[in-house]
Amino acid sequence: MKETDGVMRFSEDEYKRLSASAQGKHINRVIRDMLKNSKNGLTVPQIHKLTQHSKDAIEKHLTELVATNFAYKVTFGRTNVYYANGKTLHSFLEKDMSLGDKHFSFHFIKNPSGEFIYIQEKKKDSIGALSPSGGLLIKEDLFPLFINLLQDVNNELLNFKTSVNGGI
Repeated sequence: MKETDGVMRFSEDEYKRLSASAQGKHINRVIRDMLKNSKNGLTVPQIHKLTQHSKDAIEKHLTELVATNFAYKVTFGRTNVYYANGKTLHSFLEKDMSLGDKHFSFHFIKNPSGEFIYIQEKKKDSIGALSPSGGLLIKEDLFPLFINLLQDVNNELLNFKTSVNGGI
């Protein structure tokens, strides 16, 4: 494995010897690293040219990264440009926690659209490593309303449980 432009990559021979699952994880990590290192965003053809991975594989991984809110895309005409979803503003605003078998990371980030609280759900893979499986991106100024909504849902749940258990 060697580093190119701040991104660790397998040689073609090393890559071909990986299992299909490991190849997918490698492509995903390479694309993530490329997006993190890009200030101007990247298109599928640019990533393809730099990595030689198939455009279909690149699009699949970009779709996953957008779905988990690691990345976002901006469309200019027929061209999609992908960006990493912001940089952490303050390291003391990064927090990880586990609730049962679920794992979450909280980050305060800034991107061209504004400042956000990014809540990322992570899951353990077959070897026990955590990888993103979903995410929420909430505008920082709306975060208190989000917390209030969660509290309202919790109160409604408690009231429901009390009425159900009280009626038995």
